Amino acid sequence: MKHISIYGVSGVGKTTVIEKYKSKFDGVLIGSESKGINEFFGGNFNDFLALNEEDRQNVREKALSTYFSKLSTTDGVLIIDAHYSFWVDGALKRVIPPISEKFYTHFIYINPGIKEILRRQKIKWGKCKFSEEQVNKWIEYETNGLEKLCHMKRRAFYQLTTIDLDETISELNKIVTN
Repeated sequence: MKHISIYGVSGVGKTTVIEKYKSKFDGVLIGSESKGINEFFGGNFNDFLALNEEDRQNVREKALSTYFSKLSTTDGVLIIDAHYSFWVDGALKRVIPPISEKFYTHFIYINPGIKEILRRQKIKWGKCKFSEEQVNKWIEYETNGLEKLCHMKRRAFYQLTTIDLDETISELNKIVTN
């Protein structure tokens, strides 16, 4: 079974990509790390957000271990949207737990460019929550971190840089079917 993770800054369209992919192709199971954490808390994600960062990291590990075990019982391809980092108190905070580093066989980063990301965030939230400079730092931080991680763990790393959603889906399908 291929375990594919989809990364990218908040608002880039990770969930949109995997949902559209699932609607076009059979034999794929989709998920979300955030959904796994939410299920662990019985649907009350605010309880998770109320924790300090160290406790959140411990919970991420436990919640995702349970979630991944449940999802791994099926054959085929599993595609999950995930998070590498978030802005916390004005700085980027790495949040990818060790269980994710072990679980995924393929790491994909969606990066259609800063201007397109800001456009998508404005559509999603009605405004841009992050500056162009923050998005640029975020992309650099995440892609560098994921490239190093994949090199160390001998995992596949891809960057999808197309703006068009259908082209992104097509590129993802090449990875899934290869």
